[in-house]
Amino acid sequence: MSTGILLFAHGSPDPEWAHPFRAMLARVREVARTQPCELAFLDSDPKLDVGVDRLVAAGASTIVVAPLFLARGGHLKRDLPLLIAAASAKHGITITATAAIGESTLMIDAISAWALSQAGQVADQG
Repeated sequence: MSTGILLFAHGSPDPEWAHPFRAMLARVREVARTQPCELAFLDSDPKLDVGVDRLVAAGASTIVVAPLFLARGGHLKRDLPLLIAAASAKHGITITATAAIGESTLMIDAISAWALSQAGQVADQG
């Protein structure tokens, strides 16, 4: 048994919108190798429950949901807990969620460095 990783994003009817998220999934799978990893969306397919189903089928006994949202708004405060509770009850497993990716100091630093680079500046690494 293993811990599955579920990348979770908002979603969009525009199929091109998901390209960066699919690239993130490919990178996580490349690094995780034998650890099951999936991508799911709130407002697009596959939905969270389908992602959880796939991870359980791949042998995950616990799942960590990594929300690819910049901030903890209503979707992460209200919608995600309900979706996690339903999927956890369905499979009888523990499913937890991390903080929003935008709350990570790694992401804050990366976005700041990117913004500065766009303005021709170099981020202070100290």
